[in-house]
Amino acid sequence: MQAINAHDTDALLACFTADAVVTDEEQEYHGLAQIRAWREKTDEQYHYTVAVIDVTEGDSAYAYKEMLFVCCICCVFPINFP
Repeated sequence: MQAINAHDTDALLACFTADAVVTDEEQEYHGLAQIRAWREKTDEQYHYTVAVIDVTEGDSAYAYKEMLFVCCICCVFPINFP
């Protein structure tokens, strides 16, 4: 969360593997290049802070554990936001 709130894309990307997938607003971003582009665009468009309010561990078919982070995002939307 510190990397997100500091808008430090490099520090945030260090948390992901090369084949990571991020889903935001029903859009998927695959790999570090797409995740970087998504973060940079988001940082340009919105001014926000994020706080974790719940974390749940889950099992998956993969060798790693899934973590679901439920976050509260405080955001100032641009005037032309639909």
